[in-house]
Amino acid sequence: MAEQIGLIKYKGNLGGLSGYAQGGKTLIRRAGGGSKEQFNNSPTMERTRENAAEFGNAATSGKLLRDALRIVIAQGSDKYLTARVTQKMSEVIKKDGVNARGQRGVLDDETSLFEGFDFNRNAVFGSVVYLKPEVNVSRQDGNISAKVPAHNAKIVIAAPRGATHYRFLGCASNVNFEASEFATVDGESDFISIVNSAVPETTLDLNLGGAQNQALTSPIFVVVGVSFFQDVNGEKYPLKNGAFNAVKIVKVDTGV
Repeated sequence: MAEQIGLIKYKGNLGGLSGYAQGGKTLIRRAGGGSKEQFNNSPTMERTRENAAEFGNAATSGKLLRDALRIVIAQGSDKYLTARVTQKMSEVIKKDGVNARGQRGVLDDETSLFEGFDFNRNAVFGSVVYLKPEVNVSRQDGNISAKVPAHNAKIVIAAPRGATHYRFLGCASNVNFEASEFATVDGESDFISIVNSAVPETTLDLNLGGAQNQALTSPIFVVVGVSFFQDVNGEKYPLKNGAFNAVKIVKVDTGV
């Protein structure tokens, strides 16, 4: 790889060479790669076309899931979330034992691979909240609940420095990957002091019964998280823009 050090700088192809900028420098390399026609028609690139099709499907399905859960993702996530969701969705697609390679998609029963998925690797739920929420899903009436057991906040919650309060948040979403549709509801608890030694059971009611235009026949993703705040003169301010918040898919009811 050559570096352009003269007065002439360019980007693009010139005489079989390709110029591009990186790190404030102009670099040159030999132009390469197959043409679009080769990619679309060459028998030797069949596997590449199949992989590209399934990666595109994973990216599209991953975006649908992120859109469906955006309310809680906004409370706590890391900068690699998009790539991690796409990677996990690729694992789901590879479990498709029905369709041919290159045409595999998201099967409802395989979405269970997302159960336990943390949206913020910098604050893993199990390392922040030392208890397991109890989730109940009723597809008949759409009643969904996530119950956080009674606990001693000083023992169970690993609060970051500067936090004075926390609250639990929840979300339930019925996601139809085939139709690219979803219906989502969310809820949150009251503020809880981190020095409270007797926090009662907290129930997050997430009723999908009134979800518009969608029967509850698709996978239901139930998410629980915890967000931290600092009290200043009676006002609760999110701590460091949610960097310490933990958000996790605690249940995937596939409906299968």
